[in-house]
Amino acid sequence: MGPGDVTRRMPRVQQLYMCLSASRFAACQGPDRREKITIPVWELDDPDVQQAWRDLTDPKNLAELEEWLTQQESESIKADATKALEVCRQRAAGS
Repeated sequence: MGPGDVTRRMPRVQQLYMCLSASRFAACQGPDRREKITIPVWELDDPDVQQAWRDLTDPKNLAELEEWLTQQESESIKADATKALEVCRQRAAGS
């Protein structure tokens, strides 16, 4: 079993969250990384992070985001997932 086999079995939103986390990590490098890492992921001014956030909060992910949120134990992931679900619902409603 290769690394790709594991990600193929992961829920789509978990894969998208991993991409978002990787983008955030890359964006938070450099001398001001301590400041950047405290910025909520949805407020980071980085094109890759913003695209990963749009991908995660796409309205087609609404049901899976709702389910994924209930499975989270990490407070930081719960906070991100809660905000993602809020934004996803707004996008689904056309706001």
